[in-house]
Amino acid sequence: ALLLIYSIGISVKVIKEREVMVIERLGRFHTTLTAGVHFIVPFIDRPKTYSYRYYASTLTPTGQVQVELKEANDLTRVYTMDSVIDFPKQNVITRDNASLYLDAVLSYKIINPKQMIYESQNLQEMLSKLVQAQIRNVAGSLDVDQIIEDANAINVLSGLVDNEASRWGVKIKFVKIQKIDTPGLEEVLAKKKKADLQNKEVVISAKAKKQTCVIESEGMRDSLIKTSEGEAQELLARANGQARAIIN
Repeated sequence: ALLLIYSIGISVKVIKEREVMVIERLGRFHTTLTAGVHFIVPFIDRPKTYSYRYYASTLTPTGQVQVELKEANDLTRVYTMDSVIDFPKQNVITRDNASLYLDAVLSYKIINPKQMIYESQNLQEMLSKLVQAQIRNVAGSLDVDQIIEDANAINVLSGLVDNEASRWGVKIKFVKIQKIDTPGLEEVLAKKKKADLQNKEVVISAKAKKQTCVIESEGMRDSLIKTSEGEAQELLARANGQARAIIN
């Protein structure tokens, strides 16, 4: 009797809205259960489990940000609602060698639970590593003032991460930089401004030298042309004089 009750208990699966359960039969994928009441074959069918373990930023009751380890094991239900991961601050080096700390947040949604379970292991940690790598790549291709002054310059992250994460059955809603911290920001921007001014001075000086050379070349050309024209006129006058002398 107890075995019968237990068998009935494990064979009935009640799935809530925005939940999905992946069922395996004898160790192989069998079906996906969506919202509603379902019956599976006891001891032959069983839910596929998964786990996650990753670090995220959280707010303490006093309003301070701390890095917290989030983990769960042997989960059987995949949640398909929008989820958010607030990543710890990440140090990056910009194209002009400035050191920044970027605080990013990711919003994603699992659209293919079967693909998520079988194509990824520790999905949240994989997303974390992917976002960190893309942030480093994008920040390394930009100057510090571009990142600070133009938020759109780094918004390409969403598309880049989505392209990679799609193979795990995940849709990336957005990746946004919440905060930018940099040690000695004023000093970094001052050095950047000084370097830009020096570059402009070099360009202006080069253009001035080029213009001077052009003017000098044009002057020499005009002088040579006038000299040649004068010599030609002189030769023509002599020839005309000699011709008149012969005629007379």
